Amino acid sequence: MSTIVGGTVSKLVGGKFANGAVGSALSSLLEIAQLDSSKELVVGSGEGRGASPSFADLSIEAKGFGSANEAAHAFGEKYGPLGLDGPREYNTGIIQLGDEEFGYVKPLAGELGSKTVSVGAYDAALQARYGDAYISLAHTHFDSNLIFSSYDVQVAQILPLYLHNRSGQTLLLNSDIIRRTIRGSSYKGPNALRQYLNSNQGMQGECVYGC
Repeated sequence: MSTIVGGTVSKLVGGKFANGAVGSALSSLLEIAQLDSSKELVVGSGEGRGASPSFADLSIEAKGFGSANEAAHAFGEKYGPLGLDGPREYNTGIIQLGDEEFGYVKPLAGELGSKTVSVGAYDAALQARYGDAYISLAHTHFDSNLIFSSYDVQVAQILPLYLHNRSGQTLLLNSDIIRRTIRGSSYKGPNALRQYLNSNQGMQGECVYGC
């Protein structure tokens, strides 16, 4: 995971690794990911480590959306209600199919009743199949947690992450949003992100639909 983090930082600063002020700004944001570098990528609303569900089909399930936001929202509108009935969490990859066309792949379903899902193998498979066209993950929460969990924030530092919650809202979290949130908070210093998450039980992100 540390290699993924480094490569993502490189992409964020135009293909060159961060230094000076940019490196300082990113260091606190990457703190959690670095501390958990030996662990599996996990998303979800709850605590604990979810199992890594099996998957076989990474084909595009739906396409023709004009933006990644639209694709993520369509996924959430379809699988959010299914997750409530389960209950289980669903995950998908958002794929850019053209200059103005986006889609999502057939979802990865979490275990019944589990509030966390290990997505490391799924993420790696999506990268291998779609390369740079794979631009974000999206997932659902079936419980009362309407915001991104600490697990979600860890993943969103590496790859943009969408959340569709049980209120029907679709939210987005990425490294820029995390940085702005921490800068606008009262928490400062190298532990600012950890302190923020402990105090707020997660992070709101930015609403793209339903708020």
